[in-house]
Amino acid sequence: MAINKNPTPSIPNIPTGLDATTALFLGAVKETIEVREGRRGTGEHRFLPSKEIIDLINIVSTEIRYDKVVAASKDPIHPPTNFSVRAGHWCNYLTWENPRGDALYAATEVWCNTTNSRSEASLIAVVTYPHAAYTHYIDNYTADHYYWIRGRSFSPGVYSTWVPTDAMGGVLVEGSETVGETISALMSLLEGQITEGQLHSLLNERLDKIPVIESAIADIQQVPMFDAERDWSLESLVRYEGKLYRAIQGMTAPSPDPTNTSYWALVGEYASLGEAAAAHAIILNDHETRIDVTEAGISANASDIVTLQTTVSDNTALIQTNASSIDGIMAKYTVKIDNNGVVAGYGLISEPNDGEIVSEFGVMADSFFVAKPGYENRVPFVVGTVDGVDTVAINGNLVVDGTILGRSIAADQITAGHIGTNEIIAHSANIAEGVITYVNIAEATIIGANIAEATITDAHIQDLSVEKLTAGNIGAEVITLGGSGTSRVELNAENQSIRVYHDGVLRVELGRLS
Repeated sequence: MAINKNPTPSIPNIPTGLDATTALFLGAVKETIEVREGRRGTGEHRFLPSKEIIDLINIVSTEIRYDKVVAASKDPIHPPTNFSVRAGHWCNYLTWENPRGDALYAATEVWCNTTNSRSEASLIAVVTYPHAAYTHYIDNYTADHYYWIRGRSFSPGVYSTWVPTDAMGGVLVEGSETVGETISALMSLLEGQITEGQLHSLLNERLDKIPVIESAIADIQQVPMFDAERDWSLESLVRYEGKLYRAIQGMTAPSPDPTNTSYWALVGEYASLGEAAAAHAIILNDHETRIDVTEAGISANASDIVTLQTTVSDNTALIQTNASSIDGIMAKYTVKIDNNGVVAGYGLISEPNDGEIVSEFGVMADSFFVAKPGYENRVPFVVGTVDGVDTVAINGNLVVDGTILGRSIAADQITAGHIGTNEIIAHSANIAEGVITYVNIAEATIIGANIAEATITDAHIQDLSVEKLTAGNIGAEVITLGGSGTSRVELNAENQSIRVYHDGVLRVELGRLS
């Protein structure tokens, strides 16, 4: 008795361009439906259709045991369809469609090989029904990868046909030509994600000068000299003996001079009016909470912006902290310094992206470091520039539970359990208790080598020259025992003879003469 497992049509991804509230709502709806349909999660929260429940009741009522049902079905199950593989950077993404209406379809096997031969492929995953996707993380980025899949039945030893069916026609994902090609792609991806994001734009924006300062400078430049023969109102500014004073009460002529603290307060002491007009500092606090009701719905925005600014002559430096919460789904916090147009700072932002909440933290500075407190010279991590090259320095141990990609590695010492490479160039090598298999050494010069207790099997050495050779068996057509060139003594294995040459003329021949 078959159990109906026909899934509902798949729900498309959330469209782009929606406002944040709508995107978050649709993402939650999509997730709930996919969990209830068994398309997401472990499947334990999947709703059972009434038809499926009725089929289970009928099986139980007829007292048919599950092992009897399985044992009675040895025919191959239906294969998965629409198998495709998409290349990632650290991994490859595999997707397919499970067969519908096949109650005995238990799982999908995923096989892979770096050559196009299924007979030598390895089983890398068993994906249980109803899941229909697998992410294969790879460690060899330059190698090609070929994939095959097949269905596995609840009945032991029963499978579907292979997909693809051709044993030499696996779905191919080509590897990078070089590791450097992979590095360039990853760097481009990461840099693009950063530079196209909202946080990067926020940190790059210049800060607006506080208009109050500009008007204040204009006002101070017009401050008059103190004149006792005129009236002065409250808050009047005057210059007197190289100092700037403010009236703390109104007065009529004859006015007391600015040294009288009952009428005047000292604002500042300057060598010139130019300095008085050009040196200013201001703090601006901007707190805002706004709720708007529009046709699209309710929008809420709360922000707290604090700006500090100083200006001396033509130089202006600003520092600003900005904390904002928007519509209950987005929040951001930035600290920025604008020093005469050069912006630096750091920021944190959290916002929805395709139905999921993502966060980002960024630092914009020429150098960034982490130092150990209480120590003058303990800086374990530094990001900076050396000779115009962006550089990351780590002073200490680096532990990586993953893969290290690099165009080159320069080290005093490398210790590894396994090194896989196409070529090794070494000025000297010491191989102790090692086994070298399938080696091909061409045009090599070996000076001062010591090979102790080594076994060399099936080696071919052309033009061997040694001072001393001790061997139980030597296979060679001609062995030169002494001399060289036209004057030599040689052992000719083909003729089983010893020949002595002098000036290119055969003088003596012993053995089998022919």
